[in-house]
Amino acid sequence: MLVSVALAIGLGVGLTHGLLGPLVSGTSGGSSTSNSQSNYVTTANGSVIWQPPVGSTYQIVLSSAIKIADAATSISPNVDIFEIDMFGNTNTTITKLHNLGKKVICYFSAGSYESYRPDSSQFQPYDLGNDMAGWPGEKWLRVNSSNVRSIMAARIQLAASKGCDAVDPDNMDGYVSIFLLSEFGSMTDNNHRRTTTVST
Repeated sequence: MLVSVALAIGLGVGLTHGLLGPLVSGTSGGSSTSNSQSNYVTTANGSVIWQPPVGSTYQIVLSSAIKIADAATSISPNVDIFEIDMFGNTNTTITKLHNLGKKVICYFSAGSYESYRPDSSQFQPYDLGNDMAGWPGEKWLRVNSSNVRSIMAARIQLAASKGCDAVDPDNMDGYVSIFLLSEFGSMTDNNHRRTTTVST
């Protein structure tokens, strides 16, 4: 069973042994000062998950794929954690980051439809809300749709298969957006649910 905790922008969810757990956000940029590789916690059910300590440094790169030379022995900036676009980066990139001693958070939007994503054809008209202001080609999602939840479960599985240490499921805070009621209306009824459980 996977448990996906819907978090606000900038937070992630740890992936270890098929279980997801919360991520404590760190400080953007700067030099690496903590050992995020060894910080594991045991959950109430005995699963072990990675949870970076407060103060972990990180770099967010979502606008393009990260390029790392095969012979690279370091990367700049030298931070503990890289957050990257899940669809825009390959398994090889994630492996290279791991080989450089970095943890990887994979970003995807869990609360919005993006027309350019490879799985966009799986969404049904019923799943889609109004356009997101300022984001061309992006629409709010009906997060209580079983189809949307199935797509998001598949995205979490893709992240795990790529070797991501955590995921950042963006746009799950739409129910607190001051624009949401005018953009999405009655489709927000169940958006207050903060935790989703999906079986695999």
